[in-house]
This record gives sequence, C-alpha cells and structure tokens, in this order.
Amino acid sequence: MRTKTTELLRNAAEGRYAVGAFAAHTLEELSGIIGAAEEEKSPAMLIIGSWLFGRADVELLVRTAQFMMQRTRVPISLHLDHGRTPEHIAGAIRYGYDSGMLDASDLPFEQNVEKTRAAAESLHKAGMACEGELGKIGAGVSSREGFTEPEEARRFVEETDVDALAVAVGTAHGLYPKPPKLDFDRLERIHAKCPAYLVLHGGSDTPPDQVRRAIELGITKINIATDVTLAYIRGISGAKWSLEASLGATNAVKALVKEKMQILGSSGRAVGL
Repeated sequence: MRTKTTELLRNAAEGRYAVGAFAAHTLEELSGIIGAAEEEKSPAMLIIGSWLFGRADVELLVRTAQFMMQRTRVPISLHLDHGRTPEHIAGAIRYGYDSGMLDASDLPFEQNVEKTRAAAESLHKAGMACEGELGKIGAGVSSREGFTEPEEARRFVEETDVDALAVAVGTAHGLYPKPPKLDFDRLERIHAKCPAYLVLHGGSDTPPDQVRRAIELGITKINIATDVTLAYIRGISGAKWSLEASLGATNAVKALVKEKMQILGSSGRAVGL
C-alpha cells in the first residue's frame, strides 16, 4: 500500500531500523523489490531517479510502479533521487511521486540552502516530502574532506525545512576499491544536532556491520542502487530465452533485496501483516 515517505521514516526512527530505498529501472527490478518487501513483510521505498529523465519513458515506469504499489499490502513509497533542477522537482510532482530529493551539494552552502528551500516549498505544497544533501558523498572516503559538519547540518535543516538529509560520513556511490571506514563519531554528533531524518547514500557495497552501526546512530533511510543493478545483470546472465532472463533477473533482485532488508532491520516491520 502506498504510504507517505515521512510515515515510513518516522516508523523507522521509532523502531530503530532503516528503510531501504532501492533503485529500479526495469519491470524485473520493480517486481523483485516489491516481491522481497512482501516476503520479508518489510516497508520499502522505490527509487526512480532523475538520471532517467530525458533518457527513458519515466512516466510509464512511474505509472507501472504505482500500479504495483497499490496492489501490495506492505507500506511503500516512491522517491525521486538526486533531482538536480527545478524541472526534476516539477516532474516528480507531475508524475505523483511521494517524495523528492534536491541535490545541490556541489554548490556553496548558501546556494545549496536557497535551491533546496525552493524545492522543499514546492514539494510540501504538493503534499510530498523533501530530502536534501549536505557534504560531498564519496569525495573524501579516505581523507574526511567534504564530510558533513554537524552545526552546518543543523543550520541547513532549519533554513530549508527539509524532512530528510543525506549526509557525507564516509560512504560513496558505486563499489569501493577498499572497504570504507565510516566516521561514526561525526554521525553521532550530526544526529544530536540535526532535526531531520538522516539518510545514508552509497549503501550497496558498505559492510553490514558498518551499516548496522550507522542505523544505531540515527540513520533511518539507506539508498541501494548498484547492488540492485548487479543482481539484475547476474540474473539474466546465461539465459537462453526472454522469459528465463526475466524470471532470473526478478528472482536475483528479490534475493538481494531480502538480504539487505534483513541487514537494515526492516524485515517484519510492516505493521499488521
């Protein structure tokens, strides 16, 4: 059942687990993610990212996702990831997403605040949640350069009115050349100061023990994209005909997402099921 993103995040914060936000680009990935949520009795978020705008029939993919979401009993929402422009935010509103992200983290603090605040106003007016990003995720995995500053996180949330904040504490998008070492002390201080739900991007290749510790310190949403894509590719590998490839991809994604949900602690958290 479609559920407001803020409700998913509030329940995760209260239950001390994290909601997995899983990227989907195909019907097989959508089916695998939702099937995993049903079998695990887990809340979930679907990501259909801004990188598809102009490259794919986003509306068709969104409408398919919404149809599938309406047929399931587990709480689930649809999220626009890494919106970069006002047009991306407008698209999320037009297509009926449940939440959207404005990523202006490459800009100076004040410009990031200005652009994110405008996105939050538009999304809130449409009854949707807004996520922002502060810091350079992936830029300083080893050096700590570009990590989110706790006091800036507090100011950013207060000045933008975002519901959720993606923070830079040592993760990166994609696969790591060597295992990361998350800055848990920094994360704890951010959580103590920041009046928003905290989000961890780059959840695919992050070691499970570090994921669990991040959740203990306040992370309530974790984005997973690369691992979903790799599972999809493994699933179709070696298939000799289209139905075999489709079923293989769906089942591989489902197995991967179920494993992630167990790590995130969201399994069995779908109330009433």
